[in-house]
Amino acid sequence: MRASAVLGRLYQYEFVKNIKGLLRPVKHSLFGKSGVYRAIDEVQKLLGGADKVRVVFDVGAAIGEYTVHFLRAFPNAVVYCFEPLPESFAKLVKRTVPYAGRVRLFPYGLHDHEGQLTLYVPPHPDGSSFFDKKGGSSKKITVRVRRLDDVVREEGISRIDFMKVDVEGTEKEVLAGGKQTVAETVASAFIEIQPQFKGFHSRDHLAVFNQLADAGFGWGGCYHDDYFFSKLFPRSL
Repeated sequence: MRASAVLGRLYQYEFVKNIKGLLRPVKHSLFGKSGVYRAIDEVQKLLGGADKVRVVFDVGAAIGEYTVHFLRAFPNAVVYCFEPLPESFAKLVKRTVPYAGRVRLFPYGLHDHEGQLTLYVPPHPDGSSFFDKKGGSSKKITVRVRRLDDVVREEGISRIDFMKVDVEGTEKEVLAGGKQTVAETVASAFIEIQPQFKGFHSRDHLAVFNQLADAGFGWGGCYHDDYFFSKLFPRSL
């Protein structure tokens, strides 16, 4: 078995995540930051300080690992978390107890419509998806989905400083259900783009880039499958 596969299986255990968290500052000092940690730094720079970040959306929050990083990195921010898998949501609730008052937790996913969808849950639930990646080997449950635009309107949110999207292949649908929000409300976004679950012929990766470009975002960098976009980059003449 490949080392990466072994590490992936070990990472489902909380004590392994805790060890990795303790080692992360050392890794960052030696090799620099990447992924969402680099995106956090970029948002701080673009807004002129961590204290300027007031609203963060964590779409596909899972058990709240990144949620906690956002709460620590942006001390004045309220983080809105969306997670449809009940077992992950329960851990998310428990994990964010110390930050009561600064988190809003929603037990559903975001999509391009209001309704219910089948969620496929593999043995390692962090990879749960609306696509059956294993061809029938995943557990199936029915979960609720909503549109980003509807949630933002109901919550009365006028600005989202930073939005992270990790939804295992339904990035296009999340953005489609939040077309107005993405165009008018979101300042910066960090999105894992994974068209392989539908097949690259779907051209979803191109659709996501076009959706963001049409909404006024500039491209800020690629960190493996993750991409940083912002409307705050200086525009060239």
